[in-house]
Amino acid sequence: MGKTWRARAALAAAGLAMAAGVLAGCSSGHYVAPAPTRARAYADVDACLLTGPGGVADPAAAPVWAGMEDVSATGQVRTSYLAVPAPATPASVASHLGSLVVSKCDLIIAVGAAERAAVLAQAREFPSVHFLVLGPAAGIPANVDALSFATSGTRAAVASAVRTLAG
Repeated sequence: MGKTWRARAALAAAGLAMAAGVLAGCSSGHYVAPAPTRARAYADVDACLLTGPGGVADPAAAPVWAGMEDVSATGQVRTSYLAVPAPATPASVASHLGSLVVSKCDLIIAVGAAERAAVLAQAREFPSVHFLVLGPAAGIPANVDALSFATSGTRAAVASAVRTLAG
């Protein structure tokens, strides 16, 4: 019992010494402001990219991702992506699309033929989610927008669409 008491007394003395040092530093008139935060403050909007096996490195997905990241840098949306493993078929894409919906993505952008087909087939099941597909706009559900443009304008067109849809 004597050793335990001495150990506790030593810890208490060390704590008092530290507190005295902190107080002495505060009273010396030297104040160091905390560093500014580096975290981004985002609007409460999640934009998610659904791609094929190549992910955001795929030549079709890379400019789409870049446009999404342009908007994310302004704090308007948080971005993420999900790559569907090969072989990507509308049936295999369906569960990945469901994962993005369950993850509370407000906007889901589909890049690739199988991803587009899955979105067009399932979008009506998720009326609170907004979808964006690349290509023609004929016969699409109300919560889906289609984006047609020249390949060279993909990044800017996607950024503009994401800004508009993020509202």
